[in-house]
Amino acid sequence: MAPDNTAKASDGPKCPSKNEIYQSYGGWNNFMMSYGFKGYEPDDVKEGNAIVETLREGENERRVDAAEGQVQDQESGGQGKDKKY
Repeated sequence: MAPDNTAKASDGPKCPSKNEIYQSYGGWNNFMMSYGFKGYEPDDVKEGNAIVETLREGENERRVDAAEGQVQDQESGGQGKDKKY
């Protein structure tokens, strides 16, 4: 029997794929150009890859923080959500 690879709600938020990051810029070429990089320069490609990994990590942290905030909010019965002082 094949393993069940489906994500469950309890698995938490997923880190976005590189492709999701690229698509948010309109594709890989636009991503590279937005940072002033050339897709045919190996050093630019390395730097672009480092940036996309940093963006993925940051987005993953944001998603985890948001999910934890929802859990805390549910535990407190919705008290204190979106308070403005």
